[in-house]
Amino acid sequence: MANEIPKSCFEPISWSEEEANEVFPALSAQEAQKWRKLNPQMGIWSLVVAQLTIGLFLVALALVCEFFAGQKGLTVSCLYGALVVILPGAVCVRGIISKFGQGNIGLSVAKFFVWESAKIAMSVVMLMLAPRWLGEDLSWPGLLMGLILTFKGFWVLVVWRHLRIPRPHKSM
Repeated sequence: MANEIPKSCFEPISWSEEEANEVFPALSAQEAQKWRKLNPQMGIWSLVVAQLTIGLFLVALALVCEFFAGQKGLTVSCLYGALVVILPGAVCVRGIISKFGQGNIGLSVAKFFVWESAKIAMSVVMLMLAPRWLGEDLSWPGLLMGLILTFKGFWVLVVWRHLRIPRPHKSM
């Protein structure tokens, strides 16, 4: 008896009738405008701009590190790593926002997968060509630093957006 799992673990969550039939009131024009102001939409290009900003910051940081540490090729490799994220991302965004397939959900989904696949393929090809294009200046740690931190630049955008949007204070 002590090792039995209670039945409630296997039962689906049930919603009360009250919760299931809850009606949300329509917003007035002023309430909708206030909601839009507190919850602005982010454009898809803002991600590319955020990653570009992070990439440029990393390149500047790599330039300083290369100057003081004497590590040859760090700046170029960091720039290349950032470009491995930024260029395919920009191509993907441009493809996704094209007018082809607009209004047709099936074509829109297919378009997303095609451009996402193109982005991945372009990134892989750029990484494979890194030793040929950069030659002796290739620094794999610098390239990976530029690649990974630029890729994670989205989180900078999320935090920045959260900090700049005024939120109403809750009074107790």
